[in-house]
Amino acid sequence: MFKKILLALLLLFVPMGRQAFAHSSLENSTPKKGEAVTQPLHEIKLDFDTKLKSASSFTIKNESGNIIQSDNIKTAENNLVGTFKNALENGTYTIHWKAISIDGDTLEGNLPFTVHAKTTAAAELSANSNASLQSYAIPGIIGLLIFIGLGSYWVVFRKKHLVK
Repeated sequence: MFKKILLALLLLFVPMGRQAFAHSSLENSTPKKGEAVTQPLHEIKLDFDTKLKSASSFTIKNESGNIIQSDNIKTAENNLVGTFKNALENGTYTIHWKAISIDGDTLEGNLPFTVHAKTTAAAELSANSNASLQSYAIPGIIGLLIFIGLGSYWVVFRKKHLVK
């Protein structure tokens, strides 16, 4: 009889205990932990498995330890989103986040990532060099055709003069 009561209590409280001790956690992020971002980064998004209070926030530090200011950090449901007017420069960064769930749990963590994006100056230079190459291609081809045409005419004209 004692074993049956103990079993009934275990079956009743074990599932409740898991829920009572469940803690919120970071489910997903953009960028991901350890990711090497190759595109310009204007937004950081952290997704949690619970709704967040508006006091939740994060800071970003570069490899020198300097804090990079976000233009805007918002909480929306279970997301924490920070935006940047200018893309983050190439380098190593760490996001230190502090999220407060709606039930009062405080979560903290670090998320390192690197940015290896093509800089806008390099992208413009590449685009300009492609445009300048294209601007020389057509006149070059036309000049080559004229040269071949004139050369062919000269060869034919020369043969006519030699035959006479």
